[in-house]
Amino acid sequence: RLTFAGWEVLTEKSMEAITNKPGADGASARSGGAAPGQPDFEKPTKHGKFKRIEDKLILSQKQTDLLLEDINRNMKPSYLHEGTKFTLIASCYFDGPDLRFFHDHFLKAPKRYKLRIRRYAPDGVWNDEPALIELKSKEIDISRKRRFSLTKDNYERVMRGETMAMTDELQALNSKSAEKLLKWMTKINGLITQFGLKPAIKLQYRRFAFEAEDGFRITIDSDLRIETLRFDVCRAAAATTIAEEHWQKAKRLAARYERGRHCVVELKHTGHPPHWVTSFLKQSEIKNTSFSKYCWAVHETARPEAPLPKAA
Repeated sequence: RLTFAGWEVLTEKSMEAITNKPGADGASARSGGAAPGQPDFEKPTKHGKFKRIEDKLILSQKQTDLLLEDINRNMKPSYLHEGTKFTLIASCYFDGPDLRFFHDHFLKAPKRYKLRIRRYAPDGVWNDEPALIELKSKEIDISRKRRFSLTKDNYERVMRGETMAMTDELQALNSKSAEKLLKWMTKINGLITQFGLKPAIKLQYRRFAFEAEDGFRITIDSDLRIETLRFDVCRAAAATTIAEEHWQKAKRLAARYERGRHCVVELKHTGHPPHWVTSFLKQSEIKNTSFSKYCWAVHETARPEAPLPKAA
């Protein structure tokens, strides 16, 4: 199995120190949680609507290890299940035949969307929890995410490019009010119909997640792997993208990340990252960057010379 060099050191050395760090009450900090009154961004059973600013960074292995030293002093691991050391995430991204969502990223559209179905595997072990459908919208610098669990029937409908149906089973699966659930489902259904959305690409990667007492979060993603689906991304890209300046932008975006050498780090906050983070970035001469895992995957899939790293 291909992994990026240093993960064994990172998990056995850095992560051992992090996951066994005592909290303020002397208890183990193996499993973090949101601070009182703060949104819990990553836990898959916390269905809801999140509003936040996300800063993205591309770090080398060495930079990641240095950042983890600071994380160890200031944050705790944050996972749903106690004792978890990392999460394997599988995301199925949706797009239309004209790759509208791909284009909107490079157009810097005033409001743009990503629709995905996501599953989580604590420590790489898949379970039978329902898949989550997530609609992520971005307006200027503010990201909003709406998500809820899918019934088997609705999962199959969306994977066929069909709209979802409101049922008692769907309501029972989610803790939100029927009115709010219907509102979110209607929004997603409208996008599916408007843009002809179908499953385009599956991405799988390893994530480490951390949270501070004030709700500030950091996620570290690595080992991005691609699986193509029934949607013909290569044909769609050839027909609508390659001849345009967006393709050149996609090449520059893809050049920022090399699987096996880099991590995608996200800082998730409601205003500004804490001082220790900004100091680390300044000292390391690291700047925020624009990076979309979905757009990276489209580029890596569509360029003919690219060998595809397969998802498990």
